[in-house]
Amino acid sequence: MKLYDLCIINENVDIYKKGTYAIIIDMDEKDDYHLEIWDFDKLDGADLNYIDKKFLRKATKEEEEYLRKFNEYIEENE
Repeated sequence: MKLYDLCIINENVDIYKKGTYAIIIDMDEKDDYHLEIWDFDKLDGADLNYIDKKFLRKATKEEEEYLRKFNEYIEENE
């Protein structure tokens, strides 16, 4: 994974549940990545936090495509 990659939290960590989308915004903290975490169930939007990289995986192309289409749908229907 690299800076600004879309990733998925792959285990329940603190208040964040498995499957939550996150964007890497800083990688300077050894094993902890600084993330913009998107969880609409718990947070009603985005949160900034550090999570160990072992709890993350890079989003697949299909997940990235789904998110892109979802964002287009939201923009068209606002």
